[in-house]
Amino acid sequence: MNIMQACIDGDLEYVRKYIDEGRDIETPDNWGQIALIRASRHGRRNIVKLLVDRGASIEARDDCGQTALMVASLHGHK
Repeated sequence: MNIMQACIDGDLEYVRKYIDEGRDIETPDNWGQIALIRASRHGRRNIVKLLVDRGASIEARDDCGQTALMVASLHGHK
Protein backbone atom coordinates (compact mmCIF):
# COMPACT_ATOMS: atom_id res chain seq x y z
CA MET A 1 0.00 0.00 0.00
CA ASN A 2 1.05 3.61 -0.41
CA ILE A 3 -0.13 6.92 1.05
CA MET A 4 -2.45 7.68 -1.86
CA GLN A 5 -4.18 4.30 -1.66
CA ALA A 6 -4.52 4.68 2.10
CA CYS A 7 -6.25 8.03 1.55
CA ILE A 8 -8.64 6.46 -0.97
CA ASP A 9 -9.38 3.49 1.30
CA GLY A 10 -9.72 5.60 4.46
CA ASP A 11 -6.90 3.80 6.26
CA LEU A 12 -6.26 6.33 9.02
CA GLU A 13 -3.76 4.15 10.88
CA TYR A 14 -1.59 3.69 7.79
CA VAL A 15 -1.59 7.44 7.15
CA ARG A 16 -0.75 8.16 10.80
CA LYS A 17 2.13 5.65 10.72
CA TYR A 18 3.37 7.11 7.42
CA ILE A 19 3.49 10.59 8.94
CA ASP A 20 5.03 9.37 12.21
CA GLU A 21 7.85 7.81 10.19
CA GLY A 22 8.66 11.30 8.94
CA ARG A 23 7.69 10.60 5.34
CA ASP A 24 6.69 13.38 2.96
CA ILE A 25 2.94 14.03 2.70
CA GLU A 26 3.42 16.72 0.05
CA THR A 27 4.76 14.49 -2.73
CA PRO A 28 2.27 14.63 -5.61
CA ASP A 29 1.04 11.68 -7.65
CA ASN A 30 0.93 11.53 -11.46
CA TRP A 31 -1.97 14.04 -11.50
CA GLY A 32 -0.23 16.49 -9.19
CA GLN A 33 -2.44 15.54 -6.26
CA ILE A 34 -0.98 15.40 -2.77
CA ALA A 35 -2.44 13.10 -0.11
CA LEU A 36 -4.71 15.87 1.20
CA ILE A 37 -6.36 16.33 -2.18
CA ARG A 38 -6.79 12.58 -2.60
CA ALA A 39 -8.38 12.18 0.85
CA SER A 40 -10.64 15.18 0.20
CA ARG A 41 -11.81 13.73 -3.09
CA HIS A 42 -12.94 10.55 -1.33
CA GLY A 43 -14.55 12.28 1.66
CA ARG A 44 -12.10 10.93 4.23
CA ARG A 45 -12.65 13.65 6.83
CA ASN A 46 -10.62 11.98 9.56
CA ILE A 47 -7.62 11.68 7.23
CA VAL A 48 -8.07 15.23 5.95
CA LYS A 49 -8.04 16.50 9.53
CA LEU A 50 -4.93 14.48 10.38
CA LEU A 51 -3.08 15.68 7.28
CA VAL A 52 -3.97 19.33 7.92
CA ASP A 53 -3.04 19.02 11.60
CA ARG A 54 0.32 17.59 10.53
CA GLY A 55 1.07 20.38 8.09
CA ALA A 56 -0.38 19.46 4.70
CA SER A 57 -0.79 22.53 2.54
CA ILE A 58 -4.43 23.55 2.14
CA GLU A 59 -3.30 25.86 -0.68
CA ALA A 60 -1.71 23.06 -2.77
CA ARG A 61 -3.19 22.65 -6.25
CA ASP A 62 -3.22 19.64 -8.53
CA ASP A 63 -2.34 19.70 -12.24
CA CYS A 64 -5.84 21.04 -13.02
CA GLY A 65 -5.39 23.92 -10.56
CA GLN A 66 -7.79 22.52 -7.97
CA THR A 67 -7.28 22.66 -4.21
CA ALA A 68 -8.45 20.02 -1.73
CA LEU A 69 -11.52 22.13 -0.93
CA MET A 70 -12.44 22.44 -4.60
CA VAL A 71 -12.03 18.71 -5.17
CA ALA A 72 -14.11 17.84 -2.09
CA SER A 73 -16.89 20.18 -3.23
CA LEU A 74 -16.88 18.79 -6.78
CA HIS A 75 -17.35 15.29 -5.38
CA GLY A 76 -20.21 16.27 -3.06
CA HIS A 77 -18.33 16.36 0.24
CA LYS A 78 -18.69 19.10 2.84
